[in-house]
Amino acid sequence: MIEAAFDDLELMREKFDRLLNIPEDERKKIVYVFYDILYLNGKDMSTYSAIERYAELQKIIPASFSYLDVVQGEVANNIKEFFSISERYRRINGSEGVVCKDSKFQY
Repeated sequence: MIEAAFDDLELMREKFDRLLNIPEDERKKIVYVFYDILYLNGKDMSTYSAIERYAELQKIIPASFSYLDVVQGEVANNIKEFFSISERYRRINGSEGVVCKDSKFQY
C-alpha cells in the first residue's frame, strides 16, 4: 500500500510540474521532504514515539529516494537556550531549518 502512495506521489508530481510548465531539467531539482509519518498502511502511528515513527519512515522510503538523517541535539532549559541552540544547528552547512521534537513523546 505504501509503495502505491509513493507511486501516486510521483504521478502527482509529474502532473503538477506539467501543469506549471516546468521544464524537464528543472523538474529534477524539485525536492519533497517527509518529516514524520502519522499513518502507515491504515495504522495510526500517532501513539508511537518520534524515534519509532522515524524508524518506520526510514524503512519505507524507496532506495531511489534520498533522505536526511535525524540529528539528536541538545535540550533547552529555557527560551534563551532554545533560540541559541536552534541558531547553532541552523548554521550547519546544508541545513535549511530546525524541527524540534521530544523524541520520546507521542504525536
